[in-house]
Amino acid sequence: MAVAPASGEVHVLSRLPWGFIDRFSATGARLGGWGDTGSAPGQMEYPEDLAVLPDGRVAVADAGNGRLQIFSAGGLPVERVIPLAGVRAVAVDAAAGRLLAPLSRGCGQRRPGPRRRLQR
Repeated sequence: MAVAPASGEVHVLSRLPWGFIDRFSATGARLGGWGDTGSAPGQMEYPEDLAVLPDGRVAVADAGNGRLQIFSAGGLPVERVIPLAGVRAVAVDAAAGRLLAPLSRGCGQRRPGPRRRLQR
């Protein structure tokens, strides 16, 4: 769930696996919603988190597709899809004007295993 700073609108993410986002007014009236399962722009697979930017756009951590998507407040994709393997969360640092997307441990990178001495 995330609240739009300017309007007080509330966006609620139904996470797994369908990725539907409901939008409510500050008084609780349902204003609509959007979302569909898939990998095309505007579709989501296992979205984990969302955040509302100061201008009302909605950022979604689309974990199943390994990307970050930006939507208008009404649900239209408004930015290019940002590939980001390992994305599990998204937050806004309004003071710094930054969108933060911490990655899960490992981020899809292979870690070297313990070294073993081979015997002949």
